[in-house]
Amino acid sequence: MSTTQANLPPEIVQPIINAYTHSIQPAFSFILISAVFSAILIPLLLMLFVLSTPHSRRQPIFVLNIFTITLGITVGILSNHLTMSSMLSPFEGINPTEDLVYNILYIWLPWITEAILILRVIIVYSPVYSSRLKIAQILAFSIIVKAARAAISIDFLVKWHKNTSSSGNVNQFSTTNELSTWNAKTTWILELVDNLYISCLFLWRLASQGHLFNPTSIGRVTENKGNVGG
Repeated sequence: MSTTQANLPPEIVQPIINAYTHSIQPAFSFILISAVFSAILIPLLLMLFVLSTPHSRRQPIFVLNIFTITLGITVGILSNHLTMSSMLSPFEGINPTEDLVYNILYIWLPWITEAILILRVIIVYSPVYSSRLKIAQILAFSIIVKAARAAISIDFLVKWHKNTSSSGNVNQFSTTNELSTWNAKTTWILELVDNLYISCLFLWRLASQGHLFNPTSIGRVTENKGNVGG
């Protein structure tokens, strides 16, 4: 066995090594991007505590911010772990359960960030539209879009789980290529439209109150917890 391996001609070994090196290049880029973005979140998390006050730390927005950043760091670590496992064991793949957990966290993480923005919209509109029904009417478009996004995301996760559970261990890149890309593209477009609509509502309300270019006023308005239940 060892003699055979030692006598393998370079013209056979070199193409195999080159093919493997070429195949893992996207994974290296993915690891680098994930590591950079995860590292950026760490000082941001520290600054939230440094610049906050005991009162602001009890606000729902602060709690959601901390939870979102912490979850983002966790997703980044899990992403690199799965990618490294796929690189080091290309024939064995990765654990299907770990992969499914990662995809669930990755897909639903933006929803927590959007919940923070929606909470801000409710706060700034509560003094004007005290009726919960009227606020619901303002957010109706966003609710419909979110329902469509949720349906597409659930459909993708079901297909992903079905595709990976039937084949044992998972190869991330081959599984992604096998699934239709319309799910991701449609979700991204709907997410862009949804966030644009909510952001415009928030900025328009701040502009009408004269708080748009006053960071102190923005912080005071959005941290007023008593207005949430208006």
